[in-house]
Amino acid sequence: MPKPYLCTVCDKWFTTKQSLKVHVNRHFGGEKWYACDKCGRRFSYESALQMHVNIHIGKYRCTECGKCCPNSNKLARHRRSHTGERPFECTVCGKRVTSSRSLVQHGRIHSGEKPYKCRVCDKQFTLKGSLNIHRLTHTAGNWYSCSECDKRFSSPNSLRKHVNIHRGKYRCADCGRCWQSSCDLREHGRSHSGRKPFECTVCSKRFTRSRNLVQHSVVHSGEKPYICYACGLGFGQPGQLNTHLSLHVRNSP
Repeated sequence: MPKPYLCTVCDKWFTTKQSLKVHVNRHFGGEKWYACDKCGRRFSYESALQMHVNIHIGKYRCTECGKCCPNSNKLARHRRSHTGERPFECTVCGKRVTSSRSLVQHGRIHSGEKPYKCRVCDKQFTLKGSLNIHRLTHTAGNWYSCSECDKRFSSPNSLRKHVNIHRGKYRCADCGRCWQSSCDLREHGRSHSGRKPFECTVCSKRFTRSRNLVQHSVVHSGEKPYICYACGLGFGQPGQLNTHLSLHVRNSP
């Protein structure tokens, strides 16, 4: 049975709109408990974390360009970008695409279906890429405001984490500074102790946070792990990605 409904959070596909809706609510109804010890990214499901870790360990690495994918299916689709293979053809206009999912997405242009809905303004889109570019306009605006300091955030989860600073829930015993989470507080504590447990195996440079080590490691590997979700272009550092994203915001309709 075809699965035409895509979760834009984790890229999982579903057979009906209702099953997709139930799944998406699980993403935004609770905490993300499963953290990657390589980069700190968090996931709601252990299975999603396991797929993500494959990117770091290079289990599904493209032999042409070195890009790492989370599973074998995505690696197979990626390889077609090198071979030029487009095995799936639209029965309406004859356009050929690299994957069955791309064919389903393309078919919505002819049917007028718009399954990708913005959670901020309810605007709907035919293609996931169009929604991703649209999201950037909200990220630039930040819709969720803190009642304590009027600082604004692009998602309710980010706002909830920020409020912990005002409540003093995660307060440093050495300097009194408050943090959004226990993980942030633990990492901050190393600035007082001077402890840097994460060491680069190439140049021996040490870091207080695992994600800082991951960011540094691309200097040696040449990898580009920070991917623009609007156009797929990769970057070596998060700052480079942020600069690139601002171009999408300025050029979006």
